[in-house]
Amino acid sequence: MAQKKKLVPWSDSELKLLRRLFPKGKVKEIAEKTGRTLAAVVRQAYRMGLATTKYNPWLANEVELLKKLYPNERAHSIADKLGRSWLSINQKAYRLGLKKAEGLTRWSIREESLLRKLFPNNSARDVASRVGRTVRAIYMKARELGLKKKS
Repeated sequence: MAQKKKLVPWSDSELKLLRRLFPKGKVKEIAEKTGRTLAAVVRQAYRMGLATTKYNPWLANEVELLKKLYPNERAHSIADKLGRSWLSINQKAYRLGLKKAEGLTRWSIREESLLRKLFPNNSARDVASRVGRTVRAIYMKARELGLKKKS
């Protein structure tokens, strides 16, 4: 069984670096300097409301890799490999007409368990980030399972 990754809070110096470099599109540099994954950098920037002003066009080899990986891998995993956000991965896949392989979108027991634990007391965005699903998927599965937010 794979070891569960320990979540390490972002330090003040890491957050300062993120605020300074992310708007310039320097995600890979931030990841290298902090020792965090590309996806973790993008997720934290998203949580902080940061946006990049740099347009990062897709290269031909990235598109080919996306076409190869998308049917059988989750967008978060592909995002880590390409240094893009999972949202960017899903948007490009949609534009290319790519589809997931049958059965890939089923929820694992671990994902459902995490959803049951986190949904009542956390924002859907935080739950989505932790579970590795979209906010929409979180809401749909929560409704299916009859989960409610705590008041």
